[in-house]
Amino acid sequence: HTPLQPPLQLFSWIHFCHTVSNNALYTLYVNGKKVLDIQYAEELQPLNMSGLLIIGQDQDFYGGGYDKTQGIRGYITQFNIWENNLQPTEIENISSGDLIMYG
Repeated sequence: HTPLQPPLQLFSWIHFCHTVSNNALYTLYVNGKKVLDIQYAEELQPLNMSGLLIIGQDQDFYGGGYDKTQGIRGYITQFNIWENNLQPTEIENISSGDLIMYG
């Protein structure tokens, strides 16, 4: 299927929000706007808490296989993980700076 090309502008701040619901729906928001919904074929299982979370680098396989040309260059100002999904209006307000939430 066609690769996603979100509306990105170089040298500007970009807000990303990824959500995964209990009914296996993945949603991507860019700057507070929904740009992608993907329904998984099966219900999600709880995450294994002994796993790895890699930010800013595409992995070719679990725990490694890094290609330096696939790294994301830039700054991260805030990173949150929530135990529940935020509402679309909360995501939009956080992306615009109108709402500040701390987990």
